[in-house]
Amino acid sequence: MPLKDLYAKLLSIGHIAHIPIPLMQPPFHVWCKPGLTYEYHASNPCYGIEICYAFKKKLMELIKIGWVTFEDLRNVNSNLLPNHAI
Repeated sequence: MPLKDLYAKLLSIGHIAHIPIPLMQPPFHVWCKPGLTYEYHASNPCYGIEICYAFKKKLMELIKIGWVTFEDLRNVNSNLLPNHAI
């Protein structure tokens, strides 16, 4: 699941909230992309959620405490490869 979709899901169920930070002003850093908005920090411009270290850190905390889990649909025990002759 893309981080943008995961962010929207976690926001809708109340596991996370917007974190306000001061609005970035020009001159922007070299890595800044003014066309992107930063959802986790109250739609601040310049970069997207995919490279947000703060959101990734919060997501890791939620995984560690068990509030967020990912089910792996691929299971080698239930979907074995056929036996091959040696």
